[in-house]
Amino acid sequence: MYRDLKVHNSYLKGETSAVKAIIFDMGGTLKKPFRKSKTIRSGVEKIMEMLSLKGSPADYEEKLLERYYAYRKWTRETLIELNERDIWIKWLLPEEPEEKVASLALGLNDALKSSLGLSELRDDTAAVIKELHRRGYKLGIVSNSFSSTGTPKLLKEYGLYEYFDTIVLSSGFGKRKPDPSMLFKAADDMDILPAEAAYVGDKIDRDVISAKKAGFALTVYIKNPGKPVQDPQYPNLKPDFTIIELSELLLLF
Repeated sequence: MYRDLKVHNSYLKGETSAVKAIIFDMGGTLKKPFRKSKTIRSGVEKIMEMLSLKGSPADYEEKLLERYYAYRKWTRETLIELNERDIWIKWLLPEEPEEKVASLALGLNDALKSSLGLSELRDDTAAVIKELHRRGYKLGIVSNSFSSTGTPKLLKEYGLYEYFDTIVLSSGFGKRKPDPSMLFKAADDMDILPAEAAYVGDKIDRDVISAKKAGFALTVYIKNPGKPVQDPQYPNLKPDFTIIELSELLLLF
């Protein structure tokens, strides 16, 4: 569908004329697709230093990764997301003193998350966000996130934090997409109806389905390399528009 955007620009803008707000996913959408690290050793060593832990970094790396992926599996199955304190106390380091782990949870989480892989905004994100804001759209973010601090910090680094009316992250909200409750919260924060919002994301089984469940006006799927246009689990679930570059949104809105 992205091939038709330029040809039918005026028609498409008529289709999107009811939209007052555009809400974005983060990973793979405003951010580039995640590049996974081969090792998290640097993060593990920092975590061990913060907690004054003795032992082999290799052993701790293996243990933390096993527990981290077990937690991720649990969140996908339950659609529940814990805050950093509970993640580290209940899942990642349950054998360590609770009070000490709790007091360091944000730093521990940052150390682990930063070592898992590279995360940066797309090259055209800043220009697109600023232009959509200039055109009068309310902007928001709804994203599944292991961290409550990573997204605000990244947006501030790029000078974009002030452009968003709301940021709803699963780590603070307690639920994950495809549960639509995060999208309802964002619409409420922005004082709009779900039917006045568009959602932009890179996953059919999380982003498109949650926006459809929430009754959003439009869903825009940004296709990343290697990702199918259609999810085999949901053969009848299709986004309203498919794009490849974030800048193509400026042809829609």
